[in-house]
Amino acid sequence: MIRFLIYSLCLVSFFSCKSYQPVADFKAKRQVIENTYFADLEQEYIYAVTISAFKNNVSGLLVIKAIDNTKHRILLATEFGNTLLDLTITPNGYIKNYAMADLDRKIILNVLANDFFVLLNKKWESDAFYSIKDKSIYKVKIKNKKYFLSYSKGILNTIEYVNRKKKLEIHFENVFQDSAQQIKLKHYNLDLSIDLVRI
Repeated sequence: MIRFLIYSLCLVSFFSCKSYQPVADFKAKRQVIENTYFADLEQEYIYAVTISAFKNNVSGLLVIKAIDNTKHRILLATEFGNTLLDLTITPNGYIKNYAMADLDRKIILNVLANDFFVLLNKKWESDAFYSIKDKSIYKVKIKNKKYFLSYSKGILNTIEYVNRKKKLEIHFENVFQDSAQQIKLKHYNLDLSIDLVRI
């Protein structure tokens, strides 16, 4: 019995330390994967947003506008229209147009800007993929970070950031005409989640 317990503990330890990977049978292939969400230069995307961080909630509106094929402007405001955060997201980082005092901290701005960069990034270079029936998973790398993009019937469902373990998951729901009506961002190494509902 003790030998069985020791053996079980060793197995649990071994598998819990293993790097996270959704599936193992990836085939090497270089290709460009496109995220069509938020790509329309003529549209403003408006979402009701709830940000939950460290047992605090902030609700308001999030406005996203594509400036060109690589840049987006995001505006976080209260329901009464007061600006909380205004950033321009670029491939090289972000430009702070405005941030209220509580949000104007480098660590907060870096995390939010990176989350929005991942959410809004239009083109991903994939070096491997896995496909079964109507589901495809692409392994991509951007800014030296490894992500997995999951598609079902050609529609992007999930983006996961993985560094040995899953750190961030972005889940798209109720997709209609290249627009996700609901988006959920969840951090696994921070007490931070962002819920978006299209208005």
